[in-house]
Amino acid sequence: MNVDNDPLGRNPEAEAEVNRYIESHCFLDYAANHWAFHFEKARVARDIVLFKSALDVCCAQSKRFLTWFQVYWISNHYGRCFESFSDLTVGSYFGHDIIVKCLLERGDVNVSHKDDGSQTPLSWAAQRGHAEVAELLVARKDVEINSKGKGGQTPLSLAAERGHVKVIKVLVGREDIEVNSKDEGSQTPLSLAVKGGHTEVVELLVAREDIEVNSKDEGSRTPLSWAAEGGHVEIDRLLLAREDVEANSKGEFCSQTPLSFAVQGGHAEVVKLLVAREDVEVNSKGKDSLTPLSLAAQGGYIEVTKLLLARGDVEVNCKGGIFGQTPLLLAAERGHVQVAKLLVAREDVEVNSKDGIYGQMPLSLAAQGGHAEVVKLLATKGDIEVNPRDRFYGQTPLLLAAAGGHVEVVKLLIAGEDIEVDSKDFGSQTPLSWAAKGGHAEVVKLLIARGDIEVNSKDFSSQTPLSLAAEGGRVEVVRLLAARGDAEVNSKVTREDIEANSKDEGSQTPLSLAAERGHSEVAKLLLAREDVEVNPKGGIYGLTPLLLAVEGGHVEVVKLLVARRDVEVNSKDGFYGLTPLSLAAHGGHVEAVKLLLARGDTEMNSKNFYGQTPLSLAAEGGHIEIAKLLVAREDIEVNSKDEGGRTPLSLAAQGGHVEIVKLLELKEN
Repeated sequence: MNVDNDPLGRNPEAEAEVNRYIESHCFLDYAANHWAFHFEKARVARDIVLFKSALDVCCAQSKRFLTWFQVYWISNHYGRCFESFSDLTVGSYFGHDIIVKCLLERGDVNVSHKDDGSQTPLSWAAQRGHAEVAELLVARKDVEINSKGKGGQTPLSLAAERGHVKVIKVLVGREDIEVNSKDEGSQTPLSLAVKGGHTEVVELLVAREDIEVNSKDEGSRTPLSWAAEGGHVEIDRLLLAREDVEANSKGEFCSQTPLSFAVQGGHAEVVKLLVAREDVEVNSKGKDSLTPLSLAAQGGYIEVTKLLLARGDVEVNCKGGIFGQTPLLLAAERGHVQVAKLLVAREDVEVNSKDGIYGQMPLSLAAQGGHAEVVKLLATKGDIEVNPRDRFYGQTPLLLAAAGGHVEVVKLLIAGEDIEVDSKDFGSQTPLSWAAKGGHAEVVKLLIARGDIEVNSKDFSSQTPLSLAAEGGRVEVVRLLAARGDAEVNSKVTREDIEANSKDEGSQTPLSLAAERGHSEVAKLLLAREDVEVNPKGGIYGLTPLLLAVEGGHVEVVKLLVARRDVEVNSKDGFYGLTPLSLAAHGGHVEAVKLLLARGDTEMNSKNFYGQTPLSLAAEGGHIEIAKLLVAREDIEVNSKDEGGRTPLSLAAQGGHVEIVKLLELKEN
């Protein structure tokens, strides 16, 4: 600490400079951070040399101080280093009562000097828990005991917030202490002590008659509500022992009572204290109009739920939240089976209650979330509705479970005799439709095992479960649905009544949908069916599966289709008159062209409605590799003209495709 000059100067924000200085003065960092501890242990008062040295270190105007204090401050990550510390502030900050006592004996000392953070020596002593220093300072009549620093906190607030009991005892001994002073957040020392869970401090403060036990902060929160939220049982007990405490005080923004806060945090012991009071409103509604019971059900707090239900005046079917849900709905939605069990055990609980938005019942929400245990519990209730439909989509519990792929829930529901396995939602989709669309093979297996299920039911788009599965590329589902006794597909569950060629509203079959999206494995399964139609036309352009596969460049599907002799390789679409080869040439799909050319019956020079051949389309599009494949054929008509009299060569020249121009000129010669 023996620094004779001021190497850092008054540059309180120069953190980088300080760090560089520390690197070259290794011991300075340690000394700056630990000198106070070592001086205290050395009992500087007994050694005149050490004592004088301590006074020198605390001299805030010295160059030495400017150096070591910046090192200390920045290394402790306090942010901007204060410049206006006095000697008394330094001594108070580090808790050296001997130094403080010596400084106070000087006649010219300003006991309430404020630094540039508006903190006095007493503020620092209180904040850091230096009771001996605080005692010396408050003994002075000229000390500003209620001075406010940054944030509007007094020494009492600072000590209360940090739980410094001894300092509190010193401060409250002054008759002029303002025990209910508020900081910029309107928090009193009591509020701060409660939030920090400092029981002894709270005990000291509530013992005073002048303490405002119901003081509200800027959010209108009282100490009791903070204690309840934090689960501070002993503090709650101390506050509730006050006859003037408001047990049902509500915050301005969330409108929650202390009971609601305690319940929301799952603090059973605090809840027990509160519900034991007759004046506590057990059905008070807070945020989103949720009651304490609703909050307990939502959070799955079993013991808290028991305590609330033990109150005879609790409303078990109250609705709240943005969806207007009862406690049972909230528990069912989240799968809190033990809470649900407590609720359904009550005769007055409405097991078929609907929420206020979607009109969903507890069984629907449990099924949707895949909560099998809750579903099992609800299903045991004799008056439960097993096929309720929601208000917006008309979906039943079974449909919701199937859509989510919840196997165990589906298993439980279809075991019921009165379950509607083919219930349709407002889009005319059944549980099987949703399971197939989502690719939930195990659910599909369970459903098609039912002999009474409609496996070919159509939705509003006229799509069957097989169509939906094929469109989505759900291989395992298609394997189940397309399997037949005569198919080369092994499955324990087979249906002979599946319509493999059903058409949707666009006249597309399952094979068309699979081909269009390039689902080769699905196409393979469908083509294994002897009754599958391989050349159906559908869509607004009247495309066959082969045309669809070629247009999308789905080589694997094209390969599967051209391998079949019954596939019409020269079929034309109904809009442009394009063949598969024309489409492949137009789209630049080289591999598809190769596969089509490998078929001996492919028409090389077929013309579309504009008189364009595959070569014309390749030349116009600049697809050199395809042009090479085509001109290599002896039967190619290299000079064919379209409706506008243009040849492949003129089209290539017009498009600036030099390589194709050279290729065609060479072919002509």
